[in-house]
Amino acid sequence: RSEQYDAVLVGSDQIWPPGIAFSNFYTLRFAANGVRRISYATSLGVSEYPEFCKKSAKDYWEKIDFLSVREEQGKKIIKSICNAKVEVVVDPTYLLTQKEWETIIPNKPLIEGKYILYYFLGENETIKRKARCIAESKKLKTVCILSDECNANDCQYFDEVITGAPVEDFVNLIRNAEYILTDSFHGVAMSIIHHKQFFVFYRKLKAVSERFQRNSRIDNIVEKWDIEDRLIRNPQVFDQNIKDIDYENVDRIIERERKKSVEFLYKALDV
Repeated sequence: RSEQYDAVLVGSDQIWPPGIAFSNFYTLRFAANGVRRISYATSLGVSEYPEFCKKSAKDYWEKIDFLSVREEQGKKIIKSICNAKVEVVVDPTYLLTQKEWETIIPNKPLIEGKYILYYFLGENETIKRKARCIAESKKLKTVCILSDECNANDCQYFDEVITGAPVEDFVNLIRNAEYILTDSFHGVAMSIIHHKQFFVFYRKLKAVSERFQRNSRIDNIVEKWDIEDRLIRNPQVFDQNIKDIDYENVDRIIERERKKSVEFLYKALDV
């Protein structure tokens, strides 16, 4: 029962897509009166809300005491629908520095030799072929973390395929890769935290119109960290020979945003 708690908190990831406006759990509607409601770095996932969801979304957003989202697009959507105060904070993965991540998950190379890592939640035949071409040109192995949505029949593009890996293996596979190709928000996040050279692509959701594809989180993060050239909108003309990421600049931005985000949490939790 929620009455036994001082506060309830929801976040992060894409847990506020439009349809969730009619639920009770992720919206924190279940919390009793007097229990503090907090949203930390919650993602709406989309760049606009359909009309039929707006009234119900307004109802639960205005009841949250400390409201924060992960993307600027999410803030714009909320402000266009209601008058709730909303802040933009970083995803929880960025609250830890690279050294702190190494304390939690020690570095453990899992692949012998140098490799390019392919981690896609969606299916993209073109990029699989590109990954193979890049690997051959740079004399790297190709390693794939196979998601549930990928086609296992296309594994001929890869030298090694990883399935069912725990979180620590996911982090170490990124940590020790030469390059990463991904359509995953957290694939990007862990690549940035560990100063990797990566390229990110839009994920295409089947049977979802272009207006409600969940790519706003990718747009936001490359813009926020000033690395927009790492987003490849058209895989057909993908050129991997662009300058390396300036991680001194990225780290300065992350440190500034991390500080703001921690201050939000302290205030929300009244610590």
